[in-house]
Amino acid sequence: MSTMSIAGQVRQVYRNSDGTEDVGTPLFVMAEEDGRWRLTACQNTSVLSGD
Repeated sequence: MSTMSIAGQVRQVYRNSDGTEDVGTPLFVMAEEDGRWRLTACQNTSVLSGD
């Protein structure tokens, strides 16, 4: 049995219902086992503005 893992991080903008925006950088870690990919860990970090 072989296992492959991959991690990906993006930067995204959340648009709130009041028109404001927040920025986050979610990280997703996935592992492939027996031909199936599974989400094994995730974290969503807020990005604070420098204002």
